[in-house]
Amino acid sequence: QFANLLNKVQERYRKPRIQMLVTPEVVQVRVGRPQYLRVAIKPEFASVTTNYRLEVRDVPGGINRSWLTLPAPRTLAPGESHSFDIVVNAPMVEAGTYDLFLGVVADDTSVPDVAQVVRVNVERSIRYTISLKPDPVLHRRFFRRPAELTIQNDGTYAETFSIDVSPSDRLLARPSVQEVLVPRDQARKVRIRLTPLRGAREIERLKYTVKVRAKEAGEEQEKVSQYVFPPPSGIGWFERLRRLIFLALVLAAVAFVVLRLSQGQTPAAIVQEVINAITALWNSVRAALGGATS
Repeated sequence: QFANLLNKVQERYRKPRIQMLVTPEVVQVRVGRPQYLRVAIKPEFASVTTNYRLEVRDVPGGINRSWLTLPAPRTLAPGESHSFDIVVNAPMVEAGTYDLFLGVVADDTSVPDVAQVVRVNVERSIRYTISLKPDPVLHRRFFRRPAELTIQNDGTYAETFSIDVSPSDRLLARPSVQEVLVPRDQARKVRIRLTPLRGAREIERLKYTVKVRAKEAGEEQEKVSQYVFPPPSGIGWFERLRRLIFLALVLAAVAFVVLRLSQGQTPAAIVQEVINAITALWNSVRAALGGATS
């Protein structure tokens, strides 16, 4: 009777099962940086050759299948073992600890499933981009347009960015602020005032470098742009004077028409008044030159 009891205990102990070992038990990952996880399995007391595969069980607040790159199933004969390598690639999520419910399933239904909870610790990470507009900046004699720096924070937390502008000789560059706080998934714009110094036109293209540093993460990016003087127009002083006189006449005519309209005159009366004024002016010129008046 004791021998029968011992045999029953041994039979129960010798039922098929899977030994599962996951390393490391706690996975440290950063967004955008894949990490590897190894799952070693060893079927025990299995009597048939069958396939073994890894499965991820979705639970609220846990890691889903999109985080992982799972290997293909593996066929194992009795007494064989195998190690699966999993790639963990965290998406853009809040920093913190997430649970991965990982299981091993055999095609042979006589082998029970086995599962283990793996902790995945997502570290704080920063991902950001910078851009300049316009690029390059064209020189204007009047109404100069500043350069505009845009910082887009695609990281997992709000970050403070420091801004440093290094201009070349004969160019003065001043950002509107030295530091700016950019919330997560948002952008901030900083104006950079560019002032050419004396003799800058001789160089024509003045380079300046903008460096943006994430203070907490310690990461730095830079952008190089230029302040450009347009080529000479080739217009002489006489042509410029002629254009200015023509512009002044056009503005005077517009002002005259607006004034007469505001006084209640009709367009026909305004045209007749203009014709009379031109005729009187022409007769005066002819008289001054010694010609006969009409």
